[in-house]
Amino acid sequence: MTANGTDATRSQVHATLILMRHGESVWNRSMRLTGWADVALNERGREQARQAGLALKERGLTPDACYSSRLGRAVETLDIVLDTLGSTLARKQSWRINERHYGALQGLYWWQAVLRFGVGPVLRCRWQADFRPPLSEDAPGSGADEIDAEEAEEWQRAQRGESLADALERFLPLWKTEISPALSAGSCLLIVAHNNLLRGLIGYLADGDGEPAPPLATGKPWVLQLDRDLRVLDRTAV
Repeated sequence: MTANGTDATRSQVHATLILMRHGESVWNRSMRLTGWADVALNERGREQARQAGLALKERGLTPDACYSSRLGRAVETLDIVLDTLGSTLARKQSWRINERHYGALQGLYWWQAVLRFGVGPVLRCRWQADFRPPLSEDAPGSGADEIDAEEAEEWQRAQRGESLADALERFLPLWKTEISPALSAGSCLLIVAHNNLLRGLIGYLADGDGEPAPPLATGKPWVLQLDRDLRVLDRTAV
């Protein structure tokens, strides 16, 4: 997408979607596969969130509603961004916005994953949209008491391990029932989420097939200008 839309493009803008990967976490710095592991931001990640809030404020971008996953690094990032904006918006959280689950790879350093499972499967897991990681046999983690009964089976299945395509498919019910209707009404929405989930969403918005976008930097907002059909007119990093 272009960095700056033309006048004609700007006249077609109907809604704004701000997508942001959480700030750097303690595991990002150490190159561990995080997935659903609930690790904290480091100080650099907190500063990235503050700078993101200032960048949005400077551009006059004030969301009408905001979302994050239930994972602490995304929740804290969103809190810092909104506090920097001086916004008192309610923070909406959903497990459907969680990062893709890395299955048996989760918690490993990249070098450990390669030694245990081989370079081929690890690279395919990272880059191929439909390739699942080695599945985990562990019981699902904490938080089951917060999941609606009709979602419990899907929630448990996700925690065995997800491909990039699985993570996008898990997110789309929330997109279709709540987020896209708000955008269709002309809102400005902010979603603070995770690298792989956002890669899938950007690909979905670009061409509908969910082919993932390249990796996203931590703490960097992307502003997507959408037309009435929620097609992306312009995508700009701020």
